[in-house]
Amino acid sequence: MQKVLLIGGSGMLGSDLKKVFQTSSKIQLLAPTHSECDITNLDQVKKIVDQFGPKVLINSAAYNFVDQAEDDAIQAFQINAEGPKILAQLCQEKGIKLIHYSTDYVFDGSKNIPYVEEDLTHPLSIYGESKEKGEKNIQKYCEDYLILRVAWLFGAHGKNFIKTILKLAQEKEVISVVNDQVGSPTSTIDLAQATFSLIKEKIPSGIYHVVNSGFCSWYELACEAISLALGKKNIKAISSSHYPTKAKRPFYTVLSTQKINAFGFISMPSWQEALKIFLNGN
Repeated sequence: MQKVLLIGGSGMLGSDLKKVFQTSSKIQLLAPTHSECDITNLDQVKKIVDQFGPKVLINSAAYNFVDQAEDDAIQAFQINAEGPKILAQLCQEKGIKLIHYSTDYVFDGSKNIPYVEEDLTHPLSIYGESKEKGEKNIQKYCEDYLILRVAWLFGAHGKNFIKTILKLAQEKEVISVVNDQVGSPTSTIDLAQATFSLIKEKIPSGIYHVVNSGFCSWYELACEAISLALGKKNIKAISSSHYPTKAKRPFYTVLSTQKINAFGFISMPSWQEALKIFLNGN
């Protein structure tokens, strides 16, 4: 039986990771709470690692408040950069495989074709910078790692764009959504299942893009969700200039999954199919 330590198990992705991994009779999963295991606290993490003895450590803990990070850079870097550094050093010392999640926001959106793993990063926000630093820390301090870049997550647990937009669509006659930011919507249950597959299979250490297939704008995602869930179309497309945010967002961050797909054991459904399944289950 393989021992897997999950840090950040109470979040949107972490909850689905627990759901998927706990169904396997071949995996013993330990998912401590944040108070039990804060990734920025070396002593706490080391104590749990020493007691449990995992072969794999999955880090789904993150500071994901993109706008708030502009005024809270210290906390963002502590969780998204220093935390992964602590985990990387510990995993290297103990011979543990580290699986960590990063983001499409490490890119600046200047391309108009899907980003591949080898493209240069150039984040536009504090959040993106903190996640980029986390990637670099893992690459520097750990040899056995998988960094999975993900994007536009939605799932059953916690807040996300889909839930917010459906609530607004029920409350307002017309809602406005930006149509000039394009990315790769991704279901957390699909991502959790892909992570499970990655633990069973052996692939080289490195960065991999793992998202649902296809791409769309926030406006197109909102249209699809509202049409499927509510059967109406009370949405107005606007440009990002009409919806200013504290943190600058990239316009195009579609992620290519050719690298991970080449191994042949991960097949992520389209974002449209993933959205249907998500809405049917909620």
